[in-house]
Order: sequence, then structure tokens, then C-alpha cells
Amino acid sequence: MKNSNEANLYFLAVIPPEPILGECQAHKNHFYEKYNSKASLNSPPHVTVHMPFKLRESKEDQLVEVISRGVNDLSNFSLQLDGYDHFGQRVIYVKVVDSEPLLALFLKVRKVMKVNFNIFNADYKNRGFNPHITLAFRDLKREAFKEAWPEFEKATYDKSFEVQSLVLLKHDGEKWLQFKKFRFKG
Repeated sequence: MKNSNEANLYFLAVIPPEPILGECQAHKNHFYEKYNSKASLNSPPHVTVHMPFKLRESKEDQLVEVISRGVNDLSNFSLQLDGYDHFGQRVIYVKVVDSEPLLALFLKVRKVMKVNFNIFNADYKNRGFNPHITLAFRDLKREAFKEAWPEFEKATYDKSFEVQSLVLLKHDGEKWLQFKKFRFKG
């Protein structure tokens, strides 16, 4: 039995609906099968809204309540995806078009986490909010990147979807699982 003072890992994300979810998962599988990049397979395709953080299991109910209250007044919004890009020579991703509602969601969640849990790591290494859907993660070797990037560099991926919820993911020791979905008011 787990000690209630033991910390769990969580993060908050927007998870696209089908068919986008399946298409992005197929890309992740492709990077694993062809280029041996498997780290992105540890989570469903998603747009990170708050980076992973640790929280004691005893605070889990409070976390769910606080997030629920924090986002229950938000309205659904459309999110546009537009092609592919990369960070350095290790991460290849689907680009998310700048979105005021998505930025507002990020800022709201960041504030909720700071005020209620004293958690300050909303974005990656304080580099600001850069929404994307990771397909190949940092375990993609540089040599493999040089082969893989030309496949995606000029490829098009023009999709959009309605964001209707925020998802809390929890790490089970091996991978990230969807733990709780917070629906917006509509």
C-alpha cells in the first residue's frame, strides 16, 4: 500500500480528439519503429499546459478540486495545428498555432498551481509557453534526426479541433495515464 506522504508525478494537458489523436499516435509509433525513438510513447499525444510536477498523494483530492474550480468557467475553443517543426536536433513535433484562449488557459493553470500548491514550473526551464504535440522526443539520436526531419520538413498537417477539457495525467511508474478530465462549461 502506498504511503499518503509519497509524491506522485502529474501534469496537465489538452488531449486532441480522434482522428487527430490516432494520427499523432501513428507518427509516434513511426518514430519508434523506424528511428528507435520511444520516449514519446510514454504519454498520449497532447499539448502540455503545465509541466510535470510532484505532489503528495494526500493532496490529490485537493488538486482535483482546485483544478476543477479553476477551469469550470472556461468556454470551449478551437485549436489549429499547422505542420511540423523541431527543437534542436532531438525533438520533432506538430506545431500549434498561437491561440489566445490556450494562452489564457496556461496562465490560469499556472496561477492556480502557484497560489494553491506553491508549484512554479509551469513551463519548460522558464522558456515560456510553447505549445506543441511531441512526436519524437529527446531520445531521437542526432543521426536519426538528420534522416527523419526531411520526411516532415515540407509535409503539411493542417487540422483543427475543439478543446473542451483539460486533462490531469498521472505517472504510474512506467508511463503517463489520463487520471481526471475537467470539462469546460461549453
